[in-house]
Amino acid sequence: MTEKVSTINKKIWNMATVLMNDGVSNSDYLEQLTYLLFLKMADEYSKPPFERKIGIPENCLWDTLVGKKGATLSNHYKFILEELAKQDGILKEIYGGSQNKISTPAMLAKIIKMIDAETWTAMSSDVKGDIYEGLLQKIAEDTKSGAGQYFTPRPVINAMVKCINPNPNKTIVDPCCGSGGFLLSAKKHIEENNDLNEEQKNFLKYETFRGWEIVQSTYRLCLMNLFLHNISDIDGNSPITRNDALLADPGERFDYVLTNPPFGKKSSITYTNEDGEQEDEELIYNRQDFWTTSSNKQFNFVQHIHTLLKNDGKAAVVLPDNVLFEEGSGGLTIRKKLLETTDLHTILRLPTGIFYKQGVKANVLFFDNKTASKDIQTKEVWIYDLRAGSHFTLKKNPLKDEDLEDFIKCYNPENRFDRNETWSKENPNGKWRKYTFKEIEKNNYNLDFKWIEDNDNIENLDINNIFQMIKEESNRISTITSQIEQILLNEKNERKNNDNLNKKINLYDAMELMKRKLYYLAVNGEIVGDTSTWGEDILDNILIYEQPTKYIVNSTNYSNSYKTPVLTAGKSFILGHTNETDGIFNKVPVIIFDDFTTDSKYVDFPFKVKSSAMKILNCKEGMNPKFYYYVLQSINFDASTHKRYWISEFANMTVPVPPKEEQDLIVNKVEQLLELIDMI
Repeated sequence: MTEKVSTINKKIWNMATVLMNDGVSNSDYLEQLTYLLFLKMADEYSKPPFERKIGIPENCLWDTLVGKKGATLSNHYKFILEELAKQDGILKEIYGGSQNKISTPAMLAKIIKMIDAETWTAMSSDVKGDIYEGLLQKIAEDTKSGAGQYFTPRPVINAMVKCINPNPNKTIVDPCCGSGGFLLSAKKHIEENNDLNEEQKNFLKYETFRGWEIVQSTYRLCLMNLFLHNISDIDGNSPITRNDALLADPGERFDYVLTNPPFGKKSSITYTNEDGEQEDEELIYNRQDFWTTSSNKQFNFVQHIHTLLKNDGKAAVVLPDNVLFEEGSGGLTIRKKLLETTDLHTILRLPTGIFYKQGVKANVLFFDNKTASKDIQTKEVWIYDLRAGSHFTLKKNPLKDEDLEDFIKCYNPENRFDRNETWSKENPNGKWRKYTFKEIEKNNYNLDFKWIEDNDNIENLDINNIFQMIKEESNRISTITSQIEQILLNEKNERKNNDNLNKKINLYDAMELMKRKLYYLAVNGEIVGDTSTWGEDILDNILIYEQPTKYIVNSTNYSNSYKTPVLTAGKSFILGHTNETDGIFNKVPVIIFDDFTTDSKYVDFPFKVKSSAMKILNCKEGMNPKFYYYVLQSINFDASTHKRYWISEFANMTVPVPPKEEQDLIVNKVEQLLELIDMI
């Protein structure tokens, strides 16, 4: 980042801090910056040497804002937003639905003064673009805003672009383009890897890129982001269409598709019923170009992307795990068709912890379209497993470009037909492995291949495998019990085949694994619930912590005859019982959280504690504390460093927020399953 960019960014974010105290969120701030920055640049472009006619009415020009104060400024800014929204072309696209979110005139005046101090057209597109991208990154990191949903990790985008390796004078589309990250990364790659002539530069600016975005506020950010990066002109046609990309075949075909469709299984539309209430209705797209109808959003996007490709087009798409294995909603048919009609040559299994939405398990699918043929186009699928053994977080250990260098090397963009596996029988944990079409066909077209053991990560454990472990342990214990009975009946009997007596009995561990897997599935909507209705928030807004100091036991002279248990959040849980009557915590149920080990326990009875090394977590009203105990149990976290973790790490983690009714339903179902497990 240049010193110029850093200085302007600092000014902008100092202002953001002030506005936050005035109730203006970062997302709202960026939106207001977009309105004002566009108006300022339009003013600059209307003057020499550009002298472009943008179509802004005389009473809405930038100069009419500068210098105004108080209510006069607020009223005039409101008037400008309303007037520009009525105009045609790019002005309507930028200002449609706009509102002034800065209620304090003095703050608005400071922002206008800050923007007015710079000559934006004199900056290179790299400088302007880097400033805006920096703002978008900050917004995505603001977990409370939920803006991260449209922000794909930049290292993932960059790796996808490097592998696809787009060429000049080719067309690139993102059918759900968010803030434009894929398009901008592709532009940068083409510019840095080619010596472009004037014709190619013009094609890159005006003809290369196309996109769709359904959310108006995101669409606006995307337009501004592309414009600042020198894609299209301020008075030109927008390369982005604001619409649901899945509604129809646009009739256009492209050389490359780079995209990350929105997560969420079901497509739906919101409408107002006869009682004036908002309701969601399942949306099924009936399109002649689709292989099958489906209510699954991801499967519809797979079909749509196939439609968008030219006969020799290439695609790289971020998709969730269910696309690899789900058979319902047309999943099996769509995977078969994709394998048969395209060369689905590569899958990158992405690690968890890299998206702003918690618990996302995703992959990148690379496939090349082919002309119609009776032959199966996919001969083999190469899979790179970056998930197993990887532990990334958004802040402490974020995914970086260098973390994907080995994958890019294995992919071999220069000649992807020249590849070598790193997996072998001698190296079973090699991350790069291929599967033939015959192997995939034998696996009923399930592409969810896993070969690297990663039992430290509960997300990667298969609950059926855990159950099998429990069955095997139960059978072994039964065998051992029978042997012991025989020995007791006949002491002279030779103790044959009883090596199992010396083996560690890990039935308890297997059962604990199954419980943790249940928690993980439950809080991610895999057992019961409709995740399309769920929200998200950070733990600090859901679990309010209380220091345990006033509940610490004075004496460790415990006795089972005493009434009140003394607790720790670790495996011991109940250290003993005390007869002390003061300082008993009784506002239950709560969760106790060990601040150093991150162990947690759900407590629904009065208690005292041993030390201050824990947090007492009270669930805010309208939430089910047991559901959020499951959430804590499902989080994989490396607590090897000796430090306190609640405030520094856990409090800022983004977690799902289902409706209270669904929280209760999930808890009831899990408790039923836990009772069955405890009966084993």
